Amino acid sequence: MEVPAHGTAQVKVTAEPNAIGMYSGTVIATGTKVSVRTGIGMQVEPEKRGLKLTFTGSDGKPAQNAFAGVIDLDTEEQRNYDISGGSLDLRLEKGRRYTVVTLLADQDGTVVMAADPEFTLNADRTFAAEYAAQHDAKFGEHFALPVLYGTELAWMPYGQVSRFTLPFHRTEYYTPGDTGWYPSFVQYKWPPEGFNDLDQFFFGQTTVYRAGQKTSDQWNAGVFGAGLNPDGDYSWREGDLLQLSTGLFEDGVTGRHFIGEYVAPQAKLYRDGKEIHSADYITPNIEVPADGKESEYRYTITADREPTMTTLSTRVSAEWRFRSKTPKPGKRPVLPLLAIKINPKLDDRNRAAVGHMRIPLHLQRQDGSPDLKVTTLTVEISYDDGRTWLSTLVHPSGKGDWSAETRHPAGTRGKFASLRVKAADTGGNAFTETVIRAYEIK
Repeated sequence: MEVPAHGTAQVKVTAEPNAIGMYSGTVIATGTKVSVRTGIGMQVEPEKRGLKLTFTGSDGKPAQNAFAGVIDLDTEEQRNYDISGGSLDLRLEKGRRYTVVTLLADQDGTVVMAADPEFTLNADRTFAAEYAAQHDAKFGEHFALPVLYGTELAWMPYGQVSRFTLPFHRTEYYTPGDTGWYPSFVQYKWPPEGFNDLDQFFFGQTTVYRAGQKTSDQWNAGVFGAGLNPDGDYSWREGDLLQLSTGLFEDGVTGRHFIGEYVAPQAKLYRDGKEIHSADYITPNIEVPADGKESEYRYTITADREPTMTTLSTRVSAEWRFRSKTPKPGKRPVLPLLAIKINPKLDDRNRAAVGHMRIPLHLQRQDGSPDLKVTTLTVEISYDDGRTWLSTLVHPSGKGDWSAETRHPAGTRGKFASLRVKAADTGGNAFTETVIRAYEIK
């Protein structure tokens, strides 16, 4: 092609790439003692499909504050987006597997997490994160902190970062190997009460997972009842000071610990039949008289729960009997307390069906406490909030484990089952517990 002096010309360049990628070249024009080079380039992209993310707040309007993380599961690449207009339009490679994780900060202060866990993008797709405030619902959050060589690597306060309407199910993935995980569960108040909007908080025990391991865990499940602090020798005697680390609303899993509000709590301590302590609060530390020889102690605690918080375990009372004397100076012996954990199989709303019911029972003792034989274990059930009681059949099912067998009559549907447990061992130590409205019958 010839171009006259001071003229212009257009050149059509055709390229036939054989793969996705970037291509470049040069168009060269030459004349007498001069040449002009024009660079050209081309990018061949893979076939794409649209992914639209939309966010709607509790007021029905587009949420103005949202976040999205999009992970390409085939390349393990992640891109994060801050979204202020209620929606985001993306074009992503067709045929790849993706995960979308989103956070929506609602105008009422709630932070809601939503996810599209795994999908293959073969066609245009829309993911909608919508938050409809449920004023009659309860909300919960489960998370775990990484622990390496006994040290927590991070602290995530209960900040409603991944709050879900209860009940909920989800799959979680954890780093295996040397990293341990310290799990927790929070149930929140509704409506919120500002910073202190916690109904109840459960702590678990640090767990290390193996690569490929699959396990199932259940939180916030009844029966909520009396138990011992699972973290070690927290009930002991030093000099004439007793420390009694017990709780009333622990869940049925041994190794968990409850923090929450007690309504109308009462605590009493008796020594050889005489009351030596009484309080309208529950404190672990109680001064007692010096005991040159063993005395018999009886410790009782009781409390209610807010009806707006739950319809279960509305009142729990417990009694521990044990013997103790003043230890030698510098010694801190563990108190020989025992408790019976009640852990029936209930549905997601802590309900049992009419008909046959098996109630697993587990003996709980502190580390360092003598492993004495349990000589007595009885379980009674009530369908009228403890006014009348019926016996159940209790039989051993393993070391430290028993089962109580009962049958819920058809006429109890819609009612609540209350439980009363009594246990004693060869050392004269005893435990009695009454749980009003332990679970509902459907």
